[in-house]
Amino acid sequence: MKKRLLLMVCIWTLTGCVRSSSIEDIMLVEAVGYDEKGEKTIEATAAATIYGTGEGGTQSETETFTGSSQTTKDIQKVLQSESPKPIRLGKLKVALYHDELAEKGIFPYLDSLGRDARIGRLLFLAIVDGETKKLLEGKYKASSTVSKYLIDLMDQNMRENIPHVNFHDFYYSYHGKGMDPFMPLLKKEGNKVKIQGLALFDGDRYVDSVSFQDCFVFRMLYENFPSGLYQVKIRDDDYLEIDTIASKVRYDIKHGNDHPIVFIDVKLQGLVEETMGMSITGEERIKELEKATEEQLKKRALSMIRDFQQKGIDPLRIGNRAKHQTRGWSEEKWEEAYPDAEVHLDVKVKIIETGIRQ
Repeated sequence: MKKRLLLMVCIWTLTGCVRSSSIEDIMLVEAVGYDEKGEKTIEATAAATIYGTGEGGTQSETETFTGSSQTTKDIQKVLQSESPKPIRLGKLKVALYHDELAEKGIFPYLDSLGRDARIGRLLFLAIVDGETKKLLEGKYKASSTVSKYLIDLMDQNMRENIPHVNFHDFYYSYHGKGMDPFMPLLKKEGNKVKIQGLALFDGDRYVDSVSFQDCFVFRMLYENFPSGLYQVKIRDDDYLEIDTIASKVRYDIKHGNDHPIVFIDVKLQGLVEETMGMSITGEERIKELEKATEEQLKKRALSMIRDFQQKGIDPLRIGNRAKHQTRGWSEEKWEEAYPDAEVHLDVKVKIIETGIRQ
């Protein structure tokens, strides 16, 4: 028994040593970007995290490798020619696509990632306004590595400002019926990366975008969410900042196959965060502010929906909602009727707290 126990301890110890050694002997790519370089030629930039030790303990930094080819798999082979260690994508966390490349379709690059069982489905995706190479080669003081910086940037904004979306969500919308996918739109500005808004797709082609300022309205129509900030213009120079603590949306769709009528009901509760010196004393004044917020949200939301209808895209998944509410729903009939669908929107805003100053 003692010999068996000693043998098991030795095996565990040796296994630990092998794993540690294997990790040190490979280059783990955590972010990759794709740019178009001439006709049918793609340039990929891989950002790998290099771990080391210093005075403060374990330290990490980013090293990038760039290669060009006609296929993503061949690019990986080209990248190997620059790397002193074998490149592996098993820890890939972020995939970026140049906006000009995405306008022509990104399915070949998504499909390549989707077929790799080593890559997780929680991978963050984003379109970049500009070259992904320049973004991945940037140095960002907020984080030790570019992959961590991008993950933190998108993760915290998906909790507060934009809908949550990852590889799984995008793939589901791409293949699903009655809906079109979207992902964050990024831009490098100096030594920072900024979320510009949402990149909207028709199939796998990037065709339109929602500004960061309008992401609140998009999210209000897309999903229930617990928090977010929205600025309301009361008069020419008076603004109100509302901190939403609950927003719920419900769709009721009639005649989903022929002359659809879409009823959207939004209920929003919020706190007044900032008034820019404006008085909000009294129940009548609060009712006035609630009405002004409702009117602005409704106006912007209906304009957004009409724009989607004219472009023939459905990032709000209205068609998919109709599918679940219409017996014998037909995707072909819906796509024909969607641009002329009648939309009715009701927005109710309840301000439940106005702070200490009133």
